[in-house]
Amino acid sequence: MLKCIVKTVKLLAIIGLLILVAVMPAWAKPSATVTIDRNQITTGDTAQLVITLNDASLSQLELPEIKGLQLVPAGKSTQVQIINGRYSTTNAFTYLITPKKPGTYQLGPFSIRVGKQTITTNVINLSVTGPNQVGNNAGTTKNAVGDGDRIYLEVKLPRHRIYLGEKLPIKIRLLIREDLQVSDVTYPALNQPAVVLKQMEKPAQSKQIINGISYQVLDFTTEISGVKSGKIILGPFTVNCNILTKHSTGDSFFDDFFADYTKEPVQLNSNRIPLEILPLPTKGQPADFSGGIGNFQISASAGAQNVSQGDPISIKLTVTGEGNLENIAPPQLADSTGFKVYGAQRKHSDKQQTVFEQVLIPLDSKLHQVGPYTLTYFNTVTGSYQKIHTKPIPIKVAPNPNFKAGNPVRATLPAGGETLGKDLIFIKNTPGKLRLIAQPLQRQVWFWLLQLLPLAALTGTISYQRYLHSNAADTPKARALQARSQALQGLGKARKLLACRQAGEVIEQLHLTIRDYLGLKYNLSTAGMTGTVVEELTELPPELQQKIKNFFERYDFYRFTGAEISPADAEQLMDLAGEIIANDNAVTVINKQNTGSRQGEGSKLNERS
Repeated sequence: MLKCIVKTVKLLAIIGLLILVAVMPAWAKPSATVTIDRNQITTGDTAQLVITLNDASLSQLELPEIKGLQLVPAGKSTQVQIINGRYSTTNAFTYLITPKKPGTYQLGPFSIRVGKQTITTNVINLSVTGPNQVGNNAGTTKNAVGDGDRIYLEVKLPRHRIYLGEKLPIKIRLLIREDLQVSDVTYPALNQPAVVLKQMEKPAQSKQIINGISYQVLDFTTEISGVKSGKIILGPFTVNCNILTKHSTGDSFFDDFFADYTKEPVQLNSNRIPLEILPLPTKGQPADFSGGIGNFQISASAGAQNVSQGDPISIKLTVTGEGNLENIAPPQLADSTGFKVYGAQRKHSDKQQTVFEQVLIPLDSKLHQVGPYTLTYFNTVTGSYQKIHTKPIPIKVAPNPNFKAGNPVRATLPAGGETLGKDLIFIKNTPGKLRLIAQPLQRQVWFWLLQLLPLAALTGTISYQRYLHSNAADTPKARALQARSQALQGLGKARKLLACRQAGEVIEQLHLTIRDYLGLKYNLSTAGMTGTVVEELTELPPELQQKIKNFFERYDFYRFTGAEISPADAEQLMDLAGEIIANDNAVTVINKQNTGSRQGEGSKLNERS
């Protein structure tokens, strides 16, 4: 019996040894390779680097720092295969590479320690070019997508010369390769004081094939107008977004349901375009210049053309064309003799037309027409001032014997005087018989006061609901209330940290509070906000601007010098933050649409390609 057991153990040992010999070559020859999705990128762009370990097991992989490049781990995937009894494993480590400056970089060879063995990878090169620069001549900017571009932002102008105050339509295009997943895309922003950028609408989406590659395209359309004459370089426009990198579980079935994503923030810069802003000529400017800049047409119509003396005539004036329609003054009546003229009122204005209404009262029965009306504007096509006219409107004015020139309101009483009606009650000389009666319920004061209670409750409920709705809406007033509420909560957290003697964390909490407060209230981007934000808040009082600037300067000192902040200094910085929030609460919310700034950040497009 014992001999049988010994023979069985020996047999199992031999079988195990044979299996070990069969699979040993897979373990004895581990290898590692480096691959990259593209070898040419621009600064600010991102490439994907993958290091694959064959027949080697490693839980994590740390690469050495490469000067000029930022390497961010983006996940690991593992694959196991058994083919004809041969066991093999593959571990893939993914990294996102973002270059900080142009140049040619050598990636590898990397030495990887696996157990007692050291594996050396192959070598690949990465070429990085700088952002697109504007040359000496117009038209040297890059306005096309290259073969290797995965995501790209470009801007196009219909022309490179505009007049001061003229509105120029522009198109900003964001192109995203279809195999790239992107989220949290912001509206394009421009930081250039010489021009004003009009608020953008929701972009149009389309697909386009460029150089054989399919892209999803977001077209942002807006207008710019110059506020300072001279030659400038327009751009770059910037867009912030997150690039999503999928973490594979090694199983394609589970990846469809349980895959995780890493968000890599990216800022895209557009090309730059030379632009010349010309001043309007002051020599020969007409006295009746309406302020219109563009190319316009006008028309006039009357609500009634057959009237009597003293009857009002409503005139509708329509200005159409291309230009600053919302800022143009109303057309002028060339000859107002015989009319009482009231000021024209703006009734409607959009991109296509502006409509005015004016009331005239004819004082003379011999009048036979209204107008013509005239409009003087600066024609950007001809580069000169131009006066245009409407056609006269024919009218008939009937004489009114009851009309007086001093009071143009028609008399409406009949000539024979007023007739007394039958509903008059004559005054009694004696009261007659009196008798005491009880007051009805509806004449009791308390009864009507009681009826007002449900009405007051309903009114209060409606007012409170409107208050909640207005606070939740995306309006300047609602953002101001939300910003103040959140800022007060942030100050509360800072006080608790200060009480715990955590001065270093106090300044970070205060910086986050003030940054988010200004960004939410004034619809500004909070990314990289510094003391220069006061340049966009020019309508604030100078003393408040100085406090905001001082706050960021103090924060930057402790943040970047590494100096420790004392509890007393932290308390002073918290008092300064409280003064900013308290003083700013009395300031009227700035309308960022009028100042030409945008915002983007507060208004992000949660798009995913």
